[in-house]
Amino acid sequence: MLSGPASFRLSGTVPFGARRVASNPKNSSESTAYYFGTFNPIHNGHIALAEAAASQYGYDKVLFVPVYSAPHKDPSQVASFNDRVAMIRKAIADKPSLGVSVVERSLKTPSYTARTVDHLMKTDPRPKLPFICGLDVIRDLPHWKDPLKLVEKLRFLVAPRGRSYIPKGVKVGGAWHRLDRDRLDLSGIPAATRRLSSTAVREAVAHGDPLTGMVPPAVEAFIRARGLYRPQFGEKIA
Repeated sequence: MLSGPASFRLSGTVPFGARRVASNPKNSSESTAYYFGTFNPIHNGHIALAEAAASQYGYDKVLFVPVYSAPHKDPSQVASFNDRVAMIRKAIADKPSLGVSVVERSLKTPSYTARTVDHLMKTDPRPKLPFICGLDVIRDLPHWKDPLKLVEKLRFLVAPRGRSYIPKGVKVGGAWHRLDRDRLDLSGIPAATRRLSSTAVREAVAHGDPLTGMVPPAVEAFIRARGLYRPQFGEKIA
């Protein structure tokens, strides 16, 4: 396990739509950022965040990496991996800067980010992978599997909550470890979109409410056609 502290870079915000130059020369992988999550389901907030990261940091591609088997979630409340991947593909069909990776389908379960990062780094030569995440990930990181490996191998592109403070490091095993992290500028994303959550989408489906503004129309159509997230959903896939 890697245990040394990672380098730390603190930068100011970037006007929405402005492009930062990626920190490495481009090749087949070095202009790619990764966005891990359950995406149960993907929603417009996920998409806006991915596009903001691509725009601000000059990445040609942001890959959604859906978890295959989340270790801390009730599987009866999570749509199948194939359904979640299908929804992502429908959501990004007209967005060339976004893509999806199904890498976790071929890895051991339960799915751990550290294991997936190790696998990705076999083909991505960068010393650190750009990792898009929310502030909750930074706060919970000490409780994840192999957190020091993630500190060492990831550059965190963090979506803040308002003006909330983003920690400069994390405490693991009694020692302080600095993070290589940047603060994403979300000022160009409407507040209602920033507040979206997959939980809210699922609750709207369960109540029979329209999903206008929450997910792309193709995703809503898929959810309705597949009967996902209805009140009996957990019983259907248990």
